[in-house]
Amino acid sequence: MTKTLTLQILQDTWLKQAPRQSSELHSSARLFIEKGKSLSITGYGSGPESAGDDVTVHVLVQLSTPLSSKRAWYAYQRHVAVMDGDALLFPAPEVDEGTGDRALSKTPNYTGKRLRLPSGATVYTDQPIVAGGSFSWGEATHGGTRSVQKAAHEQNIIRLAIALQKARNEIGKPFRVTSWYRPEPFNSNAGGAKFSQHLGGGAVDIAVEGFSGAQLANRLVQWWPGGLGIYPGNRRHILHLDIGGKRKWGF
Repeated sequence: MTKTLTLQILQDTWLKQAPRQSSELHSSARLFIEKGKSLSITGYGSGPESAGDDVTVHVLVQLSTPLSSKRAWYAYQRHVAVMDGDALLFPAPEVDEGTGDRALSKTPNYTGKRLRLPSGATVYTDQPIVAGGSFSWGEATHGGTRSVQKAAHEQNIIRLAIALQKARNEIGKPFRVTSWYRPEPFNSNAGGAKFSQHLGGGAVDIAVEGFSGAQLANRLVQWWPGGLGIYPGNRRHILHLDIGGKRKWGF
């Protein structure tokens, strides 16, 4: 069963297509939301820092129902809360002893390679893509050696990580990422399809100890939102997952 989360709007704010000041964005890339609104979401990504401002932290949420034809939106952390029922998930609840107000969560200290994303956000190779999740930006970018080239690729990586975390939680065992983001020339060098979902960060190949690719696929096929592919021969332990159109092959 899919967990129902909500994004609570704590004060008048903007939902945005990039973690920047709303005044810097075109009107088509921002959406005003009034205080008190509650939006259903399917997941949320770790809050990247905005370029040039280590305090302005955003969270990227995946809406259950699109707004302005888009599901993925950034929100300023001080203005929102991600809730699981009555439980606060994001930001971590820190209370100012003087006022009793909820304070801005501190960004964890990461020691990995620093990456600048197309949106202007800064992340690190050891930073989870999804807040508190199992998959890092390093796993998505091959240890930080593959720079994320487009904003759409950045959002694909986050959307895939949200779905992948659900799969990881269902299986209950660690996933080993064998391939994720493959912009050219990496996709061609790996023998990938000309229009592979890997090109835009929307596909991942994983392996799980004790499972064949077919066994994993059979566990996930009923709800996985995109493509599932299993391989023959010495790759039969690998499962391909992507967020493209819903389809399957190799079964």
